[in-house]
This record gives sequence, structure tokens and C-alpha cells, in this order.
Amino acid sequence: MQLQETFRVLVVDDEQPIHDMFSDIFSSETDFHRSKANLEKLEGQLFGGRGKNSPETPFYKLTHCRSGEDAVRTVVESLEMDEPFSVIFMDMRLPPGKNGLWAAERIRKLDEDVHIVIFTGYSDVGPAEINAKVPPLNKLLYINKPVKPPEVRQFVQSLTSNWLENRKKRTGFAEIGKRLDEYQEYLNEIGFSMHQELLEHSRTRQLLEEKSAELNEIKSVVDMLARKYKGKEGHGSSAIDHKVLFNILELTAPFIHKLEASGLDSRQLEHLRILEGNLQNIVSPVIHKMAKDNPSFTPSEIQVANLIRMGKTSKEIASNLNLSTRTIEHYRLNIRKKLGLGQKKVNLRVHLLSLE
Repeated sequence: MQLQETFRVLVVDDEQPIHDMFSDIFSSETDFHRSKANLEKLEGQLFGGRGKNSPETPFYKLTHCRSGEDAVRTVVESLEMDEPFSVIFMDMRLPPGKNGLWAAERIRKLDEDVHIVIFTGYSDVGPAEINAKVPPLNKLLYINKPVKPPEVRQFVQSLTSNWLENRKKRTGFAEIGKRLDEYQEYLNEIGFSMHQELLEHSRTRQLLEEKSAELNEIKSVVDMLARKYKGKEGHGSSAIDHKVLFNILELTAPFIHKLEASGLDSRQLEHLRILEGNLQNIVSPVIHKMAKDNPSFTPSEIQVANLIRMGKTSKEIASNLNLSTRTIEHYRLNIRKKLGLGQKKVNLRVHLLSLE
């Protein structure tokens, strides 16, 4: 038979007979039940089995204090050791120090679970004041002296049972709270992971859309040039020149752009600049023709148009020419106007590539 948890009971009174009465009540009862438990254990060993399944009976450990100050110190020590009192019997008059109300008020601030039983023959303080200073009411009781042992025993059994039940509930709630915190943390981790995955999918989708737009643009150029030069193979050098120009612009230039952004060293960049310059020299006849057909083009606009033909963005052109992106956008608008595009929904690069 496993013994029940021992409940701690604090008796605060300045009269020794009161302490003796409490000791007699609970020592005799504890000895009786301990003897009974031992007999049941012996019966199980002698005759087999586990003995009688009698209900477990609580055991009590008494602590005695004679002053309010000593009672408060004792409660503090019990809480520090994690061995709280379940019931405190508090006399109101505790000469020559602080009275029972002073001690009960401070103990309640230290321990909100303990049951406090006020027992006194005469009190200078009324119940209303005690209720206000030592809440809650469901954990505050009164007994008038002289107290009787059966009453004390019944009070202790009832109050300790209630204290234990509340303690189990609080432990259960704390465990539930802990589990909820763990589940919340787990859900937060899942939510963060899903958020990251959604962001990654969003970036991938955006990249695919950008690449799709680029492919559509290139496809437009290819389709336009294919229609323009279809059937011109072998009709002189003009058709061949245009095919060579197309291959240079559409196949070579994009790789140059990628190389520029790939972290080359200074020597490699210099070689790339030479290659890009040679490409511009090849393209220049078309640009010169554009300038000849449109005398109003400024040198800067011709330079920007050349870079647009090569597939560079406004940001890249601004970086290459050491200008602002806003200025480049202004050049683009002027180029469109001078080419007669205006508000037409025509891709400027496609149009520039189509010029002979």
C-alpha cells in the first residue's frame, strides 16, 4: 500500500494547550492509520495478494508558531523549499507582537492557495475587515474558541482535500498551457516554413515570367526578321549582312551581358570590353543609317539607341553612360517620337532591329 501525500498544517497560537490539543488529535490519528496500513501490508505478505483495498487516508505534519512574525517567516521558508502549507489555523490575539490579522494578510500575499482558519475567543477586528484583507472568501474560515477535536479534524480533512484538488487542477492547467505553448511553437515553425516556401515559389514564378517575357521579345525579333528576309538567301551581300547582324545581336550580345555580371577579373573584363566594342563597330552601319535617315537624332540618342538594340535595359545603359535612369527614359521617349512610334504599342528594340 502506497501512503498518501503528507499534508502540512500550521498552528499559530500563543497558548500551549492549543498546540498540545492539535498534536494529540493528529499524532494519534496518524499513528492509528499508519498501524492499520502496516497490518494490511503484513496481511498481504502472509496470505498473498495485496491486502485489503481500503481507501487511502491522508497524513498530517504539524508545525507550531507562537507569533505572527514567526508564522510569516515559516511560510516563506516552506515556499522556498516547495513544501507549502495546505491549512493554517490562526489565532487573532498573539501578544506581545503582531496580531493574527497582520500575519494572515501577509501570508495570503505569499500563498494564494493555502486555507486560513481564524479561531479565537475574542477579536478586536470584525469579520468584514478580515474578509477584505484576507481574500478570497472560499479560502477563509472562522472557528470560535474553545474548539473541539472532532471539529478540527473535520475542518482539516475537508480543507486539505480541497487544497489537493485545486493543486492538481493547477498542475493540470500548467501542463495544458505548456503543451499549448509547444503546439503554438510547432505551428509557428510550420507557418514560417510555409511562408518561406511561398516566397520561394513567388520568386521562381516572377523569374519565369521575366524569362518568358524575354523569350517572347526574342521570338518577336526572330519572327519579324524571318518574314523580312525570307527568300533573300543568295540575293547579294545585303541579305547575308543582315543575317550576320542578326546572329551577332541575338546570339552574341546576351552572353556578353551575362559575362559582365558574372564577377570577372579586370583582365577578363578588358577582353570583354574589346569584344563588345567590336560588336558595336559591326552594328554601327545600321545605326549610321538610322542617323542619316533621321538627321534630328543627337549623338547621345544614337548611342542610347545602339545600346537598346544590343538588348541592354535602361538601368544598364544608365550605368554604362554614367547617367541617371530617368535621363535614359527621356532619351527613349525622344527616340520613339523621332522614329514616328509615339504612343504605338511597338517594342523599341524590335523596331530598331528591323531597320535596314
